Amino acid sequence: MTAVTEHLDKSAETSKKVDVALDHLILGRPIGFPIYDARGVLLLAEGAVISSDFKRLLRNRGIDSVQIDQRDLSRITLNADLQSNQTFSFDNDLTQRLDQIIDSGMMSVQNEGAAVKDGLVSRGTQAYDVGQRSRLSRQNSDSTAALSGVMKAALHGGSANGATMSKMAGSYLTEMQADVDSVLTSTFQQLDENEMSTQALQTSLLAMAIGVEMEFDAKNVRMLGLIGMVHDWGMMRVPKEIRESTNGLTPSEFYEIKKHPIYSLEMLEKATSMPGLVSLVSYQIHERPNGTGYPRGREGSAIHPFARIVAVADAYVALTTARPWKTPYMPYAAVECLLRDAQQRRVDSAAVRALLCVLSLFPIGSLVTLSDGSVARVMRRNGNAYNSPIVQRLQDSNGDQVDPIAFENIIDLQKSELSVEQALPTPGRQELTLSAALEERKQRGKAN
Repeated sequence: MTAVTEHLDKSAETSKKVDVALDHLILGRPIGFPIYDARGVLLLAEGAVISSDFKRLLRNRGIDSVQIDQRDLSRITLNADLQSNQTFSFDNDLTQRLDQIIDSGMMSVQNEGAAVKDGLVSRGTQAYDVGQRSRLSRQNSDSTAALSGVMKAALHGGSANGATMSKMAGSYLTEMQADVDSVLTSTFQQLDENEMSTQALQTSLLAMAIGVEMEFDAKNVRMLGLIGMVHDWGMMRVPKEIRESTNGLTPSEFYEIKKHPIYSLEMLEKATSMPGLVSLVSYQIHERPNGTGYPRGREGSAIHPFARIVAVADAYVALTTARPWKTPYMPYAAVECLLRDAQQRRVDSAAVRALLCVLSLFPIGSLVTLSDGSVARVMRRNGNAYNSPIVQRLQDSNGDQVDPIAFENIIDLQKSELSVEQALPTPGRQELTLSAALEERKQRGKAN
């Protein structure tokens, strides 16, 4: 009998088994009782020591949680209070390699070709092309269906094809070069926001549009699109009851959320034709310039430029998307919140400035009241004129509907005496106004 088993008193009544995530097991700790899998198959005998090889072997077999004796819980795992404050210490070889790359300082981005922005077609006050809108509608449906299939396959141990998704991003880039506003509005207005594949596609296309605005070449813009599609896959491995909780998360539950970048890495490792940079950037999406992010608390230039861009796109999509635990923000409120976050260095200020150029202060697709009392939909951004987008009038000042594609109802507010008087919520959809959004964020901050 080992010293450990003597200490735990084997004569006591057999304790119940508890399910523990593999990543929660502390390396180097001896176990007092056997460890089993979910089917009751012995994995590690009593007295053995938890090692990196043991964890790696189980991951290779597709096992990400084990059954341990409750009496071993405090010995070989951390309790919830400690978990909420601990520094991540994963024994994954990939995270160690990525940390070495980050520490080396080789994190710059260089263009190999001409900036995509130089070749954009200027549409001015032109209405969206009907043929392109029809084409985009089919493409959006096909893309989300394909992404959903790939994500589910990856969750169950399958391999995704990076080349296929890169080709998808390239197809959208072609459409963006013809009309980036049309691409973005079609994606944000058409698709079911409750699907993770929809959120992935929206993040991807918004990140690409920001990259275009920041004057990256086609290769780099496609890379941003690919990263946007895959960076959050690990969230699928977070228990559904945590992802869809309607209450505030406990420290241990939030710890599970903070582990999802590592889960994403493990899934991306199995992908084929996936550039190594995708893993590096996906690993850093939730880091923050002020050092308060996760999983490593990196800050400033230690965060890859692409991660800072995708983080802004991801945040906008998250803010404007309904969740079981929160009401979505109005698009205007989401942009204002990101501007405040940029001031606090919670997100990259250059990426937020580019987002403003892409969406305007009153984001494309959102509704506004004009100074004459008419109602319009924001149709196009207007360069650096953030407060004066190009709009499409829907109702006159009496509330009567008008023809939105008539020449006189497509208005460049920079060249008009009219101005935006008020941002409006989307009809039939509960959305938080700016003041409500700021209060909600304040309360969440206190809770955390």
